[in-house]
Amino acid sequence: MPNTSGVPSPASTPTLLPTSINWVCALGVIFYYDRKTAEELVASGLVEPDEMPRNRNKEGRQGQLRIFGTRDGKFNVQIDADSVMSRDRKFKQFLGGLLADTRLSLVRGEGTK
Repeated sequence: MPNTSGVPSPASTPTLLPTSINWVCALGVIFYYDRKTAEELVASGLVEPDEMPRNRNKEGRQGQLRIFGTRDGKFNVQIDADSVMSRDRKFKQFLGGLLADTRLSLVRGEGTK
């Protein structure tokens, strides 16, 4: 059955890899995504449509999410690692699968007592 909800299914959601990562920052770990289209950012789940700046030449800021428009119409995004994990649809699906697997033990020796 085709998806008619308008929300991309996890299987069809593209994974967006960061261009770079700042591991040493006062705010924590920061992920950078450079020269991405609005469509790529929204389809990945990293940015919601209403978080995109209205004017491509301006900066949008939502908490730890910063979006900068570039001259060529693409966007640069800076976001903290905690926000990336909570927004990434594929990561959520992966983690949900791990947590739902009753045969999986994440603690060594658990269940052998």
